[in-house]
Amino acid sequence: DIALDFDPTNDRESYGFSARAEFDLGGAVLKSISAYRHSDYAVKAGGEGTSATLAITHYFEKARQYSQELQISGMAGQLQYIIGAYYFDEKTTGGTLLPFSLALVGGPNDFVQGFNPNGTLYRKAAAGFGQLDYDVSDQLTLTVGARYSWERHRADDRLAFDLVTPYPPRIDVSEPINHIDGDVTTDKAFTPKFQVAYKPRPELMFYASASKGFKSGGFDIGSTAPAFKPETLWAYEGGMKGTFADGRVRINAAGFYYDYTNIQVSQALFNMVQILNAASAVVYGAEAELTVVPVDGLQFDATPAWLHTEYKGFESANPSDPFNTSPIDLTGNHLIQAPEISLKLGAQYGWTMADGKMTLRGDITYQDRVYFTPFNENQVSRKPNTKFNAFLNYEGEHWTASLYVLNLTNKTTIANALASGILFGAPVLGTLEPPRTYGIKVGYHF
Repeated sequence: DIALDFDPTNDRESYGFSARAEFDLGGAVLKSISAYRHSDYAVKAGGEGTSATLAITHYFEKARQYSQELQISGMAGQLQYIIGAYYFDEKTTGGTLLPFSLALVGGPNDFVQGFNPNGTLYRKAAAGFGQLDYDVSDQLTLTVGARYSWERHRADDRLAFDLVTPYPPRIDVSEPINHIDGDVTTDKAFTPKFQVAYKPRPELMFYASASKGFKSGGFDIGSTAPAFKPETLWAYEGGMKGTFADGRVRINAAGFYYDYTNIQVSQALFNMVQILNAASAVVYGAEAELTVVPVDGLQFDATPAWLHTEYKGFESANPSDPFNTSPIDLTGNHLIQAPEISLKLGAQYGWTMADGKMTLRGDITYQDRVYFTPFNENQVSRKPNTKFNAFLNYEGEHWTASLYVLNLTNKTTIANALASGILFGAPVLGTLEPPRTYGIKVGYHF
């Protein structure tokens, strides 16, 4: 399944800092949340999926981001409120380097710099938001909220396709490029929320909500494609949360309907991922959480979910099929990374000791087929699979520890996959989920 004459590498570094402060204003609370995050990664892998090593793929990205949020919250009689403002600043530099052998284009087996899209993306965002919760009675609560978002994206991109300069070493021969329709785009969105919640008794609640969501647009690094548009959706949800039988049975259940506009879809094009906008998509389904404690210490739990997804009015050519450049109607196809059926079952038994509590737990997870492209091709998907996990946990006043075995049966499953560049015959490349993994975690709480 995997053929390389060198070990692929995946080097990642990340760190972050956050600070939270609260101030009592007398009748209201002012909260400040500040955060900084840095990440840096470099991935080296085969470009064509064979042991011949006719191409080497390097992915690299370095990013830093800063955010600041201010909130004021309080109560006035039966009204609970929160208002706030948010600011975000991010800089991301990255790209792809794909040196390959001239043998792929009928020449000698000499490596050249090849394909090198790279660039820097700048993103600034600001938002104001608020929410009101009004208790009409002890049983009925009405909620209304809103958020106004503003985002600005700027791209500084470069591109090279070099069949002359030898590799190695890496030499940056890329030249500046411009995106169609410009290198700056601004997105704005108003997203409201409405909810009603009814509690016939303290341990039982029914609710229904409608809200609008927003996911900003942006640019693909190292591409001349125009900016992809922001994605929006209206989300409708109804459900219940309840505890029964003196707390021994807990049930949470919900049904939902999502209506997407300009949904963003990732697509591989010549060993780089680009984002397209589908016209629309519909997602609806149901999910539940059930926990039963028949006797003290023994617990059973189940989390089933059913999901229906489909694209609406979406046409796109398949980049892995160079002999058919006509757009394909993808209406009715499943969304990517969206299993129709998923299920998790678990059982655990806990007992107390003089200095803490021990818990022995096992669980089983099932997931239906998942597609990694909107073309819903089986060769670029993960087939249905079942996995088992086991845990032995200890929790004391300060110390915690866990012995665990994940993927107990050592099942091989695909984490993600794509059809690689047509220069290499569009082989399916991807990554695998972790094999059987075991270890110990130890923690200390002050």
